[in-house]
Amino acid sequence: SLGCRVCLSALLDFKYSSPVEHLFLLAAGVGADEMSVNGAFPANRVGAKRITVCYSAKDPIKVGFGFAELIPGVWNLRPHSILAMAAVGLRGKTPTNENGEKICYAVNCTSEVPHHSVHFYFKSQAFSNLLKSSVSHVKNLQAGENLSRL
Repeated sequence: SLGCRVCLSALLDFKYSSPVEHLFLLAAGVGADEMSVNGAFPANRVGAKRITVCYSAKDPIKVGFGFAELIPGVWNLRPHSILAMAAVGLRGKTPTNENGEKICYAVNCTSEVPHHSVHFYFKSQAFSNLLKSSVSHVKNLQAGENLSRL
């Protein structure tokens, strides 16, 4: 949840090494429009080649998120989304990469994820399939092998 915001903050304008190949955001406690062109974390400025947001409309974060985001928005005179990415996925126009290719994708996991917890995402078939397809190019991966080279 908040870890997604920390991750996006750390990768914003990241220029120190090659970008993350595929960033997954699960139950993101981030405004649904924050990866848009005018958001705090425009997708083309995040150090990731591909970003997938997994969300669930059953996530209870949607109840209090809007109020929690309203106060900083007023203080900074910048409107914040009152919808959480964790509950609705992506909103707004997300930027493309320098080749004009789409960077951000949203996957609705509502049928398998009933709560605001990454554990439900890890157990879901939807996320399992995404993860498998993301690492399918790696050959001869042994059980227990360090995955940091991915």
